Amino acid sequence: MDKLVEIFCDIDDFCRFFLPQWEQCCLDNGRRR
Repeated sequence: MDKLVEIFCDIDDFCRFFLPQWEQCCLDNGRRR
């Protein structure tokens, strides 16, 4: 169970870092069209 929590935390940290950049990329691409 601890391993599952550890994996979830890693994914959560990744999403907190990655999603804002991904959304910004999508917004930038949307403006160019």
